[in-house]
Amino acid sequence: MINYSYAKPQRRTRGFTLIEVVTVVSIAILISGIVLINLKLPVFATLDGATKSIRKIFTEASTQSGLQGIEMAVAYNKETQEFILYRAIEENDPDFTIESLKERSSSILSIQKIVKKITVEFPNYQDVEDIRFRFFPDGSASGPELTLMLSDRKTLVGISQLTGLSYSREEE
Repeated sequence: MINYSYAKPQRRTRGFTLIEVVTVVSIAILISGIVLINLKLPVFATLDGATKSIRKIFTEASTQSGLQGIEMAVAYNKETQEFILYRAIEENDPDFTIESLKERSSSILSIQKIVKKITVEFPNYQDVEDIRFRFFPDGSASGPELTLMLSDRKTLVGISQLTGLSYSREEE
């Protein structure tokens, strides 16, 4: 009689299966993603991000002014380091202040906040508390230039009075 019994193959006990490796890698990616999201700095934490955000609110003010056919304003609040976009007609209220505007949140169209580590200066307006930029329906605008500073970098941001378009350039 012939014995056809085969030896049972021994199972390897060293190493990991593909499923185990994929599971561990997936969990590690998920945890690192959660950690990175929580540690992510806001866009305004960089000088370039701050410049882009300020230019964005200026562009929005110019566009809204042209579309709605009314004067728009962007005010800078030194205490909170915020640029606030609103309809300029709000200023006709005798009790108008930037703080009162923030209380009537329906009047605010947009707010851009700058982190404290970025310094905002208005070179030609040292002692002025209330800095405002104006955008008119005909596309023109008015407002001072401002300088953003972070460590040894400086960026100048302004608006063209003729076209209402914003511009920026890095300074030495």
